[in-house]
Amino acid sequence: MTQRTSLRKREAFVAAHQAGSSYAEIAERHEVSQECVRYWCRRARRGESLESRYHRRAPGILQHFDPLVRYAILRLRLRHPRWGPSRIRYHLGKRASLRGKRQPSTTQIGRYLHQWPRFRHRRKRGVPRIPPPQALTHVHE
Repeated sequence: MTQRTSLRKREAFVAAHQAGSSYAEIAERHEVSQECVRYWCRRARRGESLESRYHRRAPGILQHFDPLVRYAILRLRLRHPRWGPSRIRYHLGKRASLRGKRQPSTTQIGRYLHQWPRFRHRRKRGVPRIPPPQALTHVHE
């Protein structure tokens, strides 16, 4: 009997419980488990949000940073295609326009750049393997 509940349903659970209904009655009426109703009613009693803490949409990569920082990362990478995230981070710190602004870590810069196929590492083609010479079958062959 697993089913996702909407915010309206959760609010209805809490309202019904405050009106005096038991968890079992509410669960039967809304066709959810008794544990589900108890969970949301107790969360409401503690003053916690009735919004689900799971299934949140993750913000975009580096969305918490100034747009100028993201722009500078892309500009540096386009101007210097062979620079990696650590070198880009080093040069971000030298830019006067970014002084006083929070800067992402090397890993965050790498993830930010990785979202575009143009900036991903290309696999190197391996040297074709030459099969080893046939093993000798007789002595002094």
